[in-house]
Amino acid sequence: SPETRISKMKDTILELNQAIQTAPDRFCGFGPVPLGLSEQATAEWVAEHIAGNGFKGIGEFTPGSETQIEQLEPVFKVLEDYHNLPIWVHTFNPVTLGGIKILMELCRKYPAVPVIFGHMGGSNWMDVIKFAKEHDNVYLDLSAAFASIATRMALTELPERCLYSSDAPYGEPYLYRQLIEFVSQDKRTAEMALGENISRLLELQ
Repeated sequence: SPETRISKMKDTILELNQAIQTAPDRFCGFGPVPLGLSEQATAEWVAEHIAGNGFKGIGEFTPGSETQIEQLEPVFKVLEDYHNLPIWVHTFNPVTLGGIKILMELCRKYPAVPVIFGHMGGSNWMDVIKFAKEHDNVYLDLSAAFASIATRMALTELPERCLYSSDAPYGEPYLYRQLIEFVSQDKRTAEMALGENISRLLELQ
């Protein structure tokens, strides 16, 4: 039920805060936001549970249908009122190209909202890279890449908007770091993807 889902999200936020407080100089968080709320209720949730906890972004959203992607619009509307609060959306299976195109339309409609395409669109990585090149608010999460050539292409075309991630526990952090270092055209590109880009996006420095 929606009430159960919201209760679990509040528990997640509490656990996340506790984890961050063990080493606040090393960790920051992205917090969850329930789908299906009104714009006003979404605004209140973001103010209390995201901004109120000092989180640096929103997500992960893992939409199981195109309808759920459409339900992200109130979140995008609310994020327009914040200086820089990125949203992370899973774009690999079960998200289809149709769902990705809905997300792309939200990126066009709300260009001030930074959007991280989780897993770079999966098998639709070429469409996502092409779209990202045309829209400055789109960032590419390199974890769970469909193929190593997808990672290479992303780092070649958009080195300033690629973000290292491992998808742990499903992926091995060290191997994903090695992949980025191996396919990057130079050391500078790897350095940007491995930390500088996300640090700039989240204004950590």
